[in-house]
Amino acid sequence: MKQSLPGICMTAIFLLIAVNRIKAQSNYDIYVFNVKTGTTKQLTKIPGAGEYNVTWSNNGKKIAHDVVGPIASPYVQSIFVTDVETGVSVPLAGAEGGNDAAWSPDGKVIAFDDYSEYPRNIYSVPASGGSRTLLRYNSHHASWNPQGTKIAFDDNYGYIGSKDVNTGQETFVTYYGDRPAWSPNGQYIAFDGWGWAGGGVWIVKIDTAGNPVAAPIQLTTSGYGPTWKNNSKELVFIDWPDGDPNLYSIPVTGGVAKKIAGRIGGFDKGDYDPTYSNDGQYIAWSSYTDPASLLNESSREAATTKLSLQSKSLLVQNYPNPFADETTISFTVAQPSHVTINIYSLTGQKINTLTDAEYKAGSYQLQWDGRTKQGQNLASGIYLCQLKTPDGMVVKKMLRIR
Repeated sequence: MKQSLPGICMTAIFLLIAVNRIKAQSNYDIYVFNVKTGTTKQLTKIPGAGEYNVTWSNNGKKIAHDVVGPIASPYVQSIFVTDVETGVSVPLAGAEGGNDAAWSPDGKVIAFDDYSEYPRNIYSVPASGGSRTLLRYNSHHASWNPQGTKIAFDDNYGYIGSKDVNTGQETFVTYYGDRPAWSPNGQYIAFDGWGWAGGGVWIVKIDTAGNPVAAPIQLTTSGYGPTWKNNSKELVFIDWPDGDPNLYSIPVTGGVAKKIAGRIGGFDKGDYDPTYSNDGQYIAWSSYTDPASLLNESSREAATTKLSLQSKSLLVQNYPNPFADETTISFTVAQPSHVTINIYSLTGQKINTLTDAEYKAGSYQLQWDGRTKQGQNLASGIYLCQLKTPDGMVVKKMLRIR
């Protein structure tokens, strides 16, 4: 299939975005914008890794996303699941090497394409992890219909179709498109028009079987990555009219796109991969975390530690977290006192005691190798680190990945 000039230009832009991400992959994290309050908070921060391509669980309590970096070894990247309340991220078993996760409407399975394969193929795994099932060969960017019975996909070459995951029946949607997104009411599929004149965000009206019933309509002349609001009346996508990619919205009926969220960064440090929560209250996306802001956070933490010396002891979050072989646990003692640091399982079973001794006021570090007091090497999972002193108790969650 011959690619048009706009398609070549958009492909070049996507390659540039990919290169920029690779160059700074460890600095991309997941942020969440609260539509009602207009506030933004950082949700993930996996040391030495980059996080992209968010999808929400049906109840809004978890997200699945790509994680790129050594933690995904031996793969370039894999799918992780993060608890929105605690911020704890764990790998999704069966989705190793995964990319572009898509949570099914009933919350039971997660579809993804395998980044480690060529050509890419779409699979699904149980949301709690397990064996993968092939959904569609030579395709990526899965998007579920509202009933969870079909996926929209593109075939790596700009052909967008839909497939019934139960019967295997496929329908044609459009050529020259990428990143399809099925509307919550099931009436439209939005997509990147990288091969169409002008590019930008497009929509095509479909019937219940997934067949197009009208010609595609162009909503914007630039931008990419559309995602639907829960009322199916609005799309959010990424655009960069001033050279800094941010989140923009546009009504499904067309009109002028408006900027709604994003962080200052520039094209090589922009905002990408937006997705609405099912209740329409939150938008999660991937954004560059500037190292300068990380330094500021460290400074604030140091200031907090200094203040804590005057009042109570402090347990700092272990680093790295998640960890594989060993992690460092830092703590500060406010005044000479007896300190106990215990490791527990989530069920409350005491696993190890790292220290049980008298300490002078000051800052200290201990290492834990993920073993019990008897030397047993523990499995992957979440463990609790408890600091006890006469002035109180502090608990931190730690994630081990083997």
